[in-house]
Amino acid sequence: MRHHHPAKGITLLEIMFAVIILAMSMIPIAGVMGVGLRGTSKDFRNLTAVQFLEGTMRQVLAADYARVPTGALTTPVNLGTFSLPLGDIASGGTTFNLSLQVTEETVSMRYRPIRVDLGSFVATNPSTWVFDGTPSTLAFDNSNTMQAYRVKRIQGLVTWSEYELGAQKREIRMTTFLTRVTE
Repeated sequence: MRHHHPAKGITLLEIMFAVIILAMSMIPIAGVMGVGLRGTSKDFRNLTAVQFLEGTMRQVLAADYARVPTGALTTPVNLGTFSLPLGDIASGGTTFNLSLQVTEETVSMRYRPIRVDLGSFVATNPSTWVFDGTPSTLAFDNSNTMQAYRVKRIQGLVTWSEYELGAQKREIRMTTFLTRVTE
C-alpha cells in the first residue's frame, strides 16, 4: 500500500503574497532615505559655504594691510599678489554669493609711562621700573599720521538659496580683524 505524502514546497500564490508584503514594507524605507539625502545635501551646502567664507577670510588676513580696501566689497578685489574672488560662485548646483564689509576701527589704550630718567632704572629688570602716576591715553583714530588707524574689521557674508525649502535664503557670517603693527 502506498502512502500519499502531501507535496512539500511553496506555491506561486505564497510567493506573490511575500513579494507584495516586501514591496509594501520598502515604500516607507525609500521615503526615509529621500529625507536623509535632502538633509545630507543641505549639510553639504552649509559646509561648502563655510569653506568659501573661511578661505576668503584667510586670504584677506594674508594680504598687506594697506592693500585691503575699506567699504562694501562685492566684486573681485586685487590685493597685490593675488585677486580675492567675491560675488557669485557656483558649486555643486548651488550659487553662493560672497561679500565683505571692511571698516577701519579706532583703537585706544591707556598706559602709565615708566620713568626712564631715574638712575635706578634698568630696562631688563622690571623691579627697578617706576611708573609715572598719571595714566595716558593713546588713540589710533586717524587724527594725524602718527595715530593712523591700526585695525580693519572684516565681516564676511555668504548667502545662497535652499530650493528644497521653497527657495529659502540661507546665510553664514564671519568676522575677523586685520592689524597694522608697523608704520
